[in-house]
Amino acid sequence: FTPELANIGQRYSAFGQPLILTSILGNVSLAQAGMADAAQVAELLQEAADACQTAKGLSHQLLTFAKGGAPIVKVVDLRIVLAAASSFASRGTRARCVLELGNSPLAVNIDKEQISHVIHNLVINAAQAMPEGGDITIRAASVALGASARVPLAAGPYIRVTVADQGIGIRPEHLAKIFDPYFTTKEAGRGLGLAMCHSIVAKHGGHIAAESGARGGTTFTLYFPSADAAQLPAEVASPVLTTGTGRVLVMDDDVAVAKTMVRLLKRLGYQAQAVVDGKSALAAYAQAMQVGEPFAAVIMDLTIPGGMGGKEAVVALHALDPGAKAIVSSGYSSDPVLSEWGAHGFVGVLAKPYRFEEVAEVLSRVIDPKLRAV
Repeated sequence: FTPELANIGQRYSAFGQPLILTSILGNVSLAQAGMADAAQVAELLQEAADACQTAKGLSHQLLTFAKGGAPIVKVVDLRIVLAAASSFASRGTRARCVLELGNSPLAVNIDKEQISHVIHNLVINAAQAMPEGGDITIRAASVALGASARVPLAAGPYIRVTVADQGIGIRPEHLAKIFDPYFTTKEAGRGLGLAMCHSIVAKHGGHIAAESGARGGTTFTLYFPSADAAQLPAEVASPVLTTGTGRVLVMDDDVAVAKTMVRLLKRLGYQAQAVVDGKSALAAYAQAMQVGEPFAAVIMDLTIPGGMGGKEAVVALHALDPGAKAIVSSGYSSDPVLSEWGAHGFVGVLAKPYRFEEVAEVLSRVIDPKLRAV
C-alpha cells in the first residue's frame, strides 16, 4: 500500500465512491436478508444496479481524464440523461432540482455515462454550495450559434444546458481557475471534478463555462453539438431482451467475468464456452470449425496481461475465418479500439461492466437469428 495508491484512493473518495459502494452493498445485503417481499427485492436490486452504472461511469471518467481517448458515443435524448443524473446526484441533499427541459427531444451524440457524471458533478457542487438547501435549476434547449457568437465553437446547431444554483458563488479571482486540474477551494477537495468535466465536454466537441454573480449563485453553461433526432432509438416501455441460438466463444482472463458472461449467454439461449486468452480462443475456434459446430460470435477481452489480447487475436481470427464475427469488450474506455472498433476488425463493442440487455442487444444485432422477445 504505497502513498501513490493512497492518493488515488483519496481522489476516488472525493468523488463519492464510498457512497456508491454503500448503496450497492447495502441494497444487496437487504435483498439477501430475506426480510423483503418480491417487489421490494426487485426495487433494491434495481437501485443497486443503478449505483453500479454510476460507479462504471465514474471509473471510465477517471480513466478518460488520466489517459485520454475518445468517448464511446451514440445518439440519445439529452433530457433523459439530465433528469436521471440530477435525480441521483441530489439524493440525500437539501437541494431540489428544478428541470426545464421542454417537450421535444434534444438529440446529442454522446457517451451517456461520461456526460451523466459531468451533470452529477455539477449538481453535487451546487448542493454543497447550498448547505441549507435551495433550488438547482437545470435548463436545456436547442440553439443556433452564429459566427459572431462569444462561445469558442464553430457556427451551427447546438444543445445548450445551464445548471444554476442559489449558493454562495465563486470569487472572481477563483473563477478563471476552476477548470484547472488540482485547483480547489474545498478543504477536503482534490480539484479534479471540474477539470474532468471540462475534459469530457471538450472531447464531445462542446464547451463549458461558468459565471457567478456578486450576490451569489453560480451558473454553468454547457454546449453540445446537436444530432439528428431521427437517429434516436425508439422508446420502449421496458427493456426488451432477445434470445438467440448458436455458439458464442468468450475470451477473458478474469474467471469471475467469464463465468458471469457464460451465465448471461445461456440465459439468452446461446451455447457458451470460455477461454482465457487469444491463443486459446483461436484453438477453440479452429476446433469448432473442424467438427462442424462453428461459433456464431466471439466476445474478446481487449487486454490480456501476459497473453494475446483482442486486438491481436482478431487479426489472426480473420485469417482463420474471414467471416468471423468478433465483439470487443474492455473496461478501459480510453483505448481507441473501443471507439473505433469497426476499423480494427470488430463488429460490435461491449464496455465493461455491462447490463444483461446490453449483451442481448449486441448479440442480436451481430448474429441476427430469428429472435423472440422474453
